[in-house]
Amino acid sequence: MDTTKLNKSTVWRGKHKGIDFKIIRWGKDADPPKALKDSVFLSTWNWNYYIIVPFGYFAEGTKEDVFDSIYFHGGMTYYEEKNSRDRKFVEVGCDYDHGYDMENRAQREYDVDDILKNVEKTIGDIHKQLTIIA
Repeated sequence: MDTTKLNKSTVWRGKHKGIDFKIIRWGKDADPPKALKDSVFLSTWNWNYYIIVPFGYFAEGTKEDVFDSIYFHGGMTYYEEKNSRDRKFVEVGCDYDHGYDMENRAQREYDVDDILKNVEKTIGDIHKQLTIIA
């Protein structure tokens, strides 16, 4: 019988300096491949964070390029322009599945406080580097 496989995730949402964000912790496979079972780099979770920036933060004609100089853990790995009923915004984010993240996990797992510090750093950078037009 073919069964659906579900992966668990937990989402934290918040606002810092007037900018919305979300942190997502993704569950990894409960039964990793045999070759990885004894790996010191094997992690239970993967993390991402996303910053939701209203279009009013951008001068006309500039969007994706402005994030090149903004701090993201490991660099920006996600960018999407979105529309909802009442606003246009950009969602940008990054992940924690880099080689150096795996080395850090050999010592200890990341937790939500570690990710939140980086979220605050990213949003602080946005406030320093982007002209708020709103």
